[in-house]
Amino acid sequence: GAALSHRSFALREVYRAAAGSQLDGEVMWLPLFHAGGVSTVLRGIYQGLVTHFLPTELFARDPASWLRLIAQVGGTSAAAASSAWRSAIQAAERKPEGIDLSTIQRALFSLETIDPDVLDLLATKGARFGLAPGTLGTGYGMSECLGVAATTPGEGVRIDEVDLDELVSSRRAIPSSGGPTKRVASCGTLGQGVQLRIVDPDGTELGERQVGEIVVHSGALMSGYLGQEDSGLTPEGWFATELFTRFLFSAL
Repeated sequence: GAALSHRSFALREVYRAAAGSQLDGEVMWLPLFHAGGVSTVLRGIYQGLVTHFLPTELFARDPASWLRLIAQVGGTSAAAASSAWRSAIQAAERKPEGIDLSTIQRALFSLETIDPDVLDLLATKGARFGLAPGTLGTGYGMSECLGVAATTPGEGVRIDEVDLDELVSSRRAIPSSGGPTKRVASCGTLGQGVQLRIVDPDGTELGERQVGEIVVHSGALMSGYLGQEDSGLTPEGWFATELFTRFLFSAL
């Protein structure tokens, strides 16, 4: 478990407020042992917002029940992984009764790799239920460091098409000039006070559009892993996200 202080959560909410993403009426189904569920609860406390929770097991049984609850309460904000958005909108197509997304001001993608095809799917299919395309947004963070980056509400999401051959052969994400491509969704801009670098295996900082490891510095970083002697942070307070990946797969 990532040990997060009250200060970590408070700073994360400061970052979100500065980005203009403090929306009343969020509708969430994540379990409360998940960092996303916990932060949603605390956001309501810090910012005095109304939050609506759908029991996770009800979402698992019928993903469209999340969208129906949004309609019932006039929800303005909803966040989930690409896979959850896909499941919800596909379930809604099968049984569209009672679904109205016209009150949504921010439909956020996060929690796993963002799939541009699902962004397109939600923009297209969601329009049937009143979802405005400009409401789609993306964010990047992790349990170890909350709220690293996010798109500005209302600006939409930039999709980059990079040359797949160059990505594989030279680890460069350069714009495609023809041939096979990979579509990559932007996670927006860094939160207030967040620093981020891309480095090679030796720790040398890389240039623009070079693929490497993400290292991040923020006041919202964890203090360490619960019960682990190694905090996972450098003496200067940077967190290397590859450590998170190694820790996760060793746990699995």
